[in-house]
Amino acid sequence: MVSNLITINDWSIFCKENQDYIKNRKGMDDLKSINTDNDNMPVSLTFYDVLKYINWLNQKHNANVRLLNFDEYKFISPFEQTDRNEWKHEDIEFIYDEKISTEPPPYMEEEKFQKIIMRFSKDIKIMMHNHINFIESDRFAEWILEKACVRSKTLTSFYGDKSVIRAVPPLDWSGKYKYTKIGFRLCYDL
Repeated sequence: MVSNLITINDWSIFCKENQDYIKNRKGMDDLKSINTDNDNMPVSLTFYDVLKYINWLNQKHNANVRLLNFDEYKFISPFEQTDRNEWKHEDIEFIYDEKISTEPPPYMEEEKFQKIIMRFSKDIKIMMHNHINFIESDRFAEWILEKACVRSKTLTSFYGDKSVIRAVPPLDWSGKYKYTKIGFRLCYDL
C-alpha cells in the first residue's frame, strides 16, 4: 500500500512530538523557509529528516513503513521517464527583498539564501492517479529508498538526467539550492 505525499501538517505533528530533534538539526536547510505553503501541501525535507520521520512513525504505530524504491515509484507514477526539458520556474515562487518572483534569486551568501521563502505557485498542478496524489512539476521531486530522489513529472534525477539512482543529491539538503522541493511518500509493507 502506498500513501499520498506526506504533508506539512503531518510534519508539524512530528515536530511537536520531537522538539529535541528539531532543535538539534544543525547544518541542514532551514525547513521553515521552504514549507510555508498550505498545510495540505507536501512537506519538503532532507533525506535525514525523512529517515527520522519514518523511524518515529514506525515506533509510534508499531508499523513497517519505508520509502518506495525507484522501480516501485515508476510503477505507480502516472508519468513516463522523458528527457529533461527546460524546467519551468512558474511552478515555484521566491519571496525575497520584499517581492514575489518566479525567477530564481541571484547568488548570495548561504545565510541570506536560507531566509528566502520558496513555495509552490498558485498554479501548481496536483493530479490523482489510482487514488494517489502527484505533483505535476519538475520543480518537485520525491525521496526514494536508494538515497536518491526522482523528479515527479519526468522521472529524472535531481540533476535532470536519467541516472536517477547514481545522481544522489546532498542528503542534508532539501533541494532548495536547485530551486526544487523534495518531498516523500511511504510504502506500507503488509
